[in-house]
Amino acid sequence: EIPSFTNQILERKQIVEEVAQKNNVNENDLRWATWMMRSRRFTTWNMVDDPNSEDESWFPIRRKQIEQIQGFLLPLIDMVNHAHDPNAILKISVNRWTREFDDTSTFALRALRPIKKGEEVTILYGEGDRTCM
Repeated sequence: EIPSFTNQILERKQIVEEVAQKNNVNENDLRWATWMMRSRRFTTWNMVDDPNSEDESWFPIRRKQIEQIQGFLLPLIDMVNHAHDPNAILKISVNRWTREFDDTSTFALRALRPIKKGEEVTILYGEGDRTCM
């Protein structure tokens, strides 16, 4: 796993270098901005219809699906720290009919138990291999 992770980092570094040169932007500034965006975003994984699939089935359950990654910046909520035993949870609501993100989607920080005045609000950033290095 480490070599593939190292390769991902090197590929991203190359992309930042190319974009900076192409757009006449300071590479260090672009690297910093890219890191800030990636480190502050909340990521969701959704299954969507594969746009490259030739299956024209009318039955959604039979269509080929792929995983789609979406990232969201949530000002103020992104300042909440991680804890293995959190006192709050991030609730994400999508369109109840389409099960997709749209202008009716909401993000809310909800307490799991009473939080005392001055106590830090914490959430669980995630579990499993998608959240570990």
